[in-house]
Amino acid sequence: MRKLETDPEGQRPTLLEYLEQQGWKKWWRAGGEEIAGLCPLHRESKPSFFVNRRKGVFYCHGCGCGGDVIRLMQLLEGLSFRQVRARLTQQEHATPPLTEAIRFYRSQLPQWPQALDYLERRGIRSQEVIERMRIGYAPGACLRGHLEALGYAPATIEGSGLLNARGCDRFYRCITFPLNGDSNLYGRAIDEARHYFLPRPKGGLYGWERAGRWPS
Repeated sequence: MRKLETDPEGQRPTLLEYLEQQGWKKWWRAGGEEIAGLCPLHRESKPSFFVNRRKGVFYCHGCGCGGDVIRLMQLLEGLSFRQVRARLTQQEHATPPLTEAIRFYRSQLPQWPQALDYLERRGIRSQEVIERMRIGYAPGACLRGHLEALGYAPATIEGSGLLNARGCDRFYRCITFPLNGDSNLYGRAIDEARHYFLPRPKGGLYGWERAGRWPS
């Protein structure tokens, strides 16, 4: 999907660009800056959906809905205002979900005493070392919701390798260590002998895989 164009002020995508990506077709010009077409929010056979190109707003005389591109994304995709803004920010900055997951895990670590206790037992007690190594903790059952709230599409999250076959956090109850920049992630479970990397083709340390050691 190509990046959405921005309006003249550079603050948000144009309404027409978003509509075109959703497959919307204009039927005619309604005069001046307005374009008419079938409403994407309800079924109809005669166009009642009008877009003002200059103002970047829409109004449907059939269902009574109207607003800007953010409102249309909310209505079409069932997203909250926060989710829409997060998606637009993500599209602008193109932050990979793994990078955001690493940030999230790092923010979780101080909130989980059992994770900090595990590090202390392993001899990692210095906050400076924790920050330098960017150590985090994956409590589980919350990464998917966090990424979706930031606007990441479900397909993008699933394709990142951060979830297992059941759609759960692959690094559940693991201390996490970013590897090779943000290109991979190592996880060590705090309650059993589990070691994980993100799925990669075999070859080299970061492609290491052993049958029976991956979550199913």
